[in-house]
Amino acid sequence: MGQTFTRLAIRRQRWTPRMTPLLSFILVCLVTAPALATTVLQLSFSEVVDHAELIFEGHVSKVETIQTGPRSIHTRVTFDVINVIKGSYLEPEISLQFLGGEVDGRRLVVQGMQVPETGETGIFFVESLQEALIHPLVGWSQGHFLLELDTQGESRVLSAGHVPVTGLALTPLAEPTSETSSEAASEALEDSIRILGDDGAARGVIIDQALPAESGMSASDFRAQVQLMLELQQQVP
Repeated sequence: MGQTFTRLAIRRQRWTPRMTPLLSFILVCLVTAPALATTVLQLSFSEVVDHAELIFEGHVSKVETIQTGPRSIHTRVTFDVINVIKGSYLEPEISLQFLGGEVDGRRLVVQGMQVPETGETGIFFVESLQEALIHPLVGWSQGHFLLELDTQGESRVLSAGHVPVTGLALTPLAEPTSETSSEAASEALEDSIRILGDDGAARGVIIDQALPAESGMSASDFRAQVQLMLELQQQVP
């Protein structure tokens, strides 16, 4: 019987947890610890767009698990890059690593981790191309959108949980203009902090589980609205 590592609890302090020596130590200590829950903060769609270094449309061509340390396992996902929406990336392929997986009967499980699957096509919001992150997508599932063809051959947008995305709220990020507004913005930020729900969607991403996949917004509309969000963010002083 294969050895199963305990589930890893991750509490997001800013936008995405970093892979640090402290985290490596925690992983070692958790091998015999009780299972713990993962906590991820819910972002707004504005924040997902803003914090992505790279936004691309791609097709998953390969998924493999690799041993990356004595007690560290990652799942490496390779994408064929179809279109770059934000950032600069000229290669035809890109590989991203997600913490967790199974190698030679040893399993590392990160609760809440959702890894893109072989054969899926989607739009992916990558937080960093340089840093080693537990989850490379902004807000985990919040930066992961699926594209599926409807009966008419139109590409429709679904959440990472396969729920139709019917709209996006395009509220731009606001910058405080005075000391008073800065204090008000800080209070508003504290009030707006939420834990990511079971649907895995960012605030402003409108989804409806009761609707069929054909009800999702078209991929072209989704890309256009992301471009609009990028333009709105560039206008913020």
